[in-house]
Amino acid sequence: MILTAEQLRAGRAMLRLDQGQLGDLAQVSGETIKRFEGMAGVIRGREETVRSIRSAMEYAGLEFLFDDTPMGPIGTGVRMALRPEMKFRNLVAETVKECAELVLDVELKRDPQLYQQGPKIIARLLAEGLPHWLEIRLVTAFQFKK
Repeated sequence: MILTAEQLRAGRAMLRLDQGQLGDLAQVSGETIKRFEGMAGVIRGREETVRSIRSAMEYAGLEFLFDDTPMGPIGTGVRMALRPEMKFRNLVAETVKECAELVLDVELKRDPQLYQQGPKIIARLLAEGLPHWLEIRLVTAFQFKK
């Protein structure tokens, strides 16, 4: 999940939160927020931590903007979300996508020829593996909602 230091600083200001308050929402330390805000460009940190911060900010009402480039997406801004239901939808859709990728990564390590299997086998593997990862990731994504 991509988040730039510039988006983090601007988004926190838009939400009118101090570093400690955002840390509490994301269940990370205020020092982590401070360290990430001191970076330039894409935040280099544990993916879980970046995801937790970005998810907390999205749940609080922000939408992150990205431009696609040949080298991948680049964070270009942040704004207040236009429609809360779309924010929720996007957060869940991103979580499902990440979980499907996790399941496929595990299965490809077990069977590097998996891509040669038919769609029914791949669908079965996803149906069996997704519930476990979805529960873990969705609980993490919404843990700050308490």
